[in-house]
Amino acid sequence: LIPCVGKREEREKSVLNVLLLMALVGVMTAMWPINKFATKNGARPETLGMMTCVSGLVLSILYQAFSGNSWGNWKIWGLGLLGGFAYAMGFFVLITGCLKIGPVGLTTAMNNMGMVGPLILGLLFFGEVKSFSLLKGLGFAGIILCVILLALQSSGKNGSVSFKWFRMAFGGWLLSCMSLGCQYLSSRVEPNGYLLYTVAYFASALVILLVITVVRFRSGPNRTEILAGLPSGILASLETPLSMFLVTQFPAFVLYPVSVTLPMILVLLIGRIFLKEHMNRTCWIACIIGVLGMVAINL
Repeated sequence: LIPCVGKREEREKSVLNVLLLMALVGVMTAMWPINKFATKNGARPETLGMMTCVSGLVLSILYQAFSGNSWGNWKIWGLGLLGGFAYAMGFFVLITGCLKIGPVGLTTAMNNMGMVGPLILGLLFFGEVKSFSLLKGLGFAGIILCVILLALQSSGKNGSVSFKWFRMAFGGWLLSCMSLGCQYLSSRVEPNGYLLYTVAYFASALVILLVITVVRFRSGPNRTEILAGLPSGILASLETPLSMFLVTQFPAFVLYPVSVTLPMILVLLIGRIFLKEHMNRTCWIACIIGVLGMVAINL
């Protein structure tokens, strides 16, 4: 009976982890319409990010307080503060700056390619290479191809690639790698420290974005930034700890490609099915390649 119980518990744990992964994908998918609303209504990225961090920080403090976990882990604080810096400067300053002067699709792809950071850390320093295989490598290559095809398709005539864009996009990519890398390292250093990390992460980003907002705009958030930023922060306060917990359950080369790519595909399909938005042949091919890639890395 004991082996049977053990196997049953393992199956239940696996099912729970898959459900949590789907919850993470759902949360990240829900962020897309909020960001679209903010962009359409002229929200300032830095101030939008500030409001996101306000609600994210408040909820993260509550999560940490009710968890009863220690507040004194300096390694988690250090990684969280560094990750928050990378998040604020990489996404809300550099990447959003790229969106104004260059192609939207390629800019988004550069930000999403930040998933390479934790993948490299996992393979080189945390033994994940042992479970890596040719099939998984082909699957990951398919996911990268999916992201590139969607990026090229959505870019179209919307902006051109300049040297200034490249410098900012490359810097945004490096900071995206750093942000996700800090989350990954934190989960490896202290698997139960993801709530404390989230507090430090949002606190660091909030201070940076608050200073930028005050110095650059000399005004508070407007109605759009509040309406979009606060719910975005609620979702972000769920997304970050969920992602960090799942790092301890899945290899990085499984978790990050799925959690980054699947929301992109879902948004396209939701738009096609419910909003009757057009999807050309390239988009369909990209989605199929992406799904096959996600299947391959999970085999």
